[in-house]
Amino acid sequence: MDDLIKIVRAYRLTAGLAERLRLAEAIFHLIAPDLRAFVFSALVPQAAEDVAQEVLISITNSLIKFEGKSNGEFWKWCYQIARRKIRRPFFY
Repeated sequence: MDDLIKIVRAYRLTAGLAERLRLAEAIFHLIAPDLRAFVFSALVPQAAEDVAQEVLISITNSLIKFEGKSNGEFWKWCYQIARRKIRRPFFY
């Protein structure tokens, strides 16, 4: 099993807040560069920064709902969230 999916699975099974925060941060650091690049390739820079943050927040808030079993499934899920945010960006 790949490292990313191991961390995601551990996050889903962990009840303690401190451990869950540590795992969420590890996931964030693994996925942020690729997802930011994806968002920045689809939007103008002025909009991309806000949308990239919304994508990462949405993924982090939804981690408990992810039910896949592989890195590929996890990345597919992440990019699906990113595509939705790119189509309907949230602006303050």
